[in-house]
Amino acid sequence: MNRRTTEVVALTRPRLTMKVAPSDRERLYISGLDYSVGRSDLSQLLSERGIIPLKIDVPPRRGFGFVTVATRDTEPAMLMSGEIFRGRILKVERALFKNRGVKRGRSGILRASGAGENRTA
Repeated sequence: MNRRTTEVVALTRPRLTMKVAPSDRERLYISGLDYSVGRSDLSQLLSERGIIPLKIDVPPRRGFGFVTVATRDTEPAMLMSGEIFRGRILKVERALFKNRGVKRGRSGILRASGAGENRTA
């Protein structure tokens, strides 16, 4: 029984995990992906360039994805912009976060939104 246990332990690989403070992270937006590209494909693309992704979000059949990397990996990832991957040109940018709770009206003026908003016709 002990022999089986050691075989199982020998066959499992240690997972690569990095603990990075939230201030040392950068979220990137990668567009121009082929619609068949998934999380594992994007992970392989990044690892070939020496970039270790902390988190990868790729919506199915959308052609874009979000990757969270350590701040030190931001510049090498940005250099991927313009490369051809699966016949499509990649574009890599810093991701912009949506401002929740703020709407822009027709006049372009920002206003708070939510409950208690006065609506007059």
